[in-house]
This record gives sequence, structure tokens and C-alpha cells, in this order.
Amino acid sequence: MITNTGHGVIFRTTPSSHNEILNITGGPLSYKYRFSEIHIHFARSDEKGSEHLIAGYQFPAELQIYGYNSDLYQNISEAIALQKNQGLVGISILLQTGDLSNSELRIITSQLHKIVHRGESQPNASVFSPSYAKTMVSLFTKTNYINMIT
Repeated sequence: MITNTGHGVIFRTTPSSHNEILNITGGPLSYKYRFSEIHIHFARSDEKGSEHLIAGYQFPAELQIYGYNSDLYQNISEAIALQKNQGLVGISILLQTGDLSNSELRIITSQLHKIVHRGESQPNASVFSPSYAKTMVSLFTKTNYINMIT
């Protein structure tokens, strides 16, 4: 499902089988976090889309990958509601514009025309599956600017 929140766009997936479950582990993480959502933030101009900054520099866009602690919680809603430490993990990827197109990112942005206004959702966006999310997470976590938020 893709949703326009008025602040950004949220892409949610629901694994249909055990093979489609994507976990975020390793690095500074002590627990296993099950992928749940991707948020993307951008603006009308290319100078000010990201929520986060590096050394005072704001990027054109930001992609945030969220997961919940599947060792402690049944779903992301429970992890959010209980507001405990180590319930959620977020990985922020700060994006820059360039001359080359990114085919994986284009899959996400190609769906935005379906949700132009705040509150609009498009259920069952077939191009955004858990297997696609796995590709996105592995591709984008190899970039230079990663901000781990736990």
C-alpha cells in the first residue's frame, strides 16, 4: 500500500509468505528488526526535501526504512504503541539528484501520480512487494550516507 500523508509518502508491505519476510540485523543492532515501511520525503525544489541534515546540508530527498523488533513485538503498531527502547529501527538514506536515473528508486516514484493529494492511498501496489523492498534495503544501505536511528 502507498499513502500520501501530506508530509511524505509511506510504502507498506505485508509478507504473503515466510520467504518474503525481510529482517534488518547486524551492525549496532542487538535485535532482529522486521522490515515494515519505507517513507520518502521530498519537496517542490531540489534543495530542501530531506528531514535530516549532515553538517548543516539538507538533501533533495530522504528515504527512510523502518522495521520493528520482531523478537519483542508482534507488529509495528504494537512496537509504536508501547514506546519502549529498541522497539523500532530506522535507516535514513539521504538522496542527491544527478544525471543518471536509479531504476529501483524509479519503481517507487512511478507510483506517486496515483496519490497526488494528502490522505490518498493506493492499495496493493503490485510493483512494491516485500521482495522489491529487500532489493531496496540491500541496495541503498550500501550508500555513503546512512544515519542509524534506534
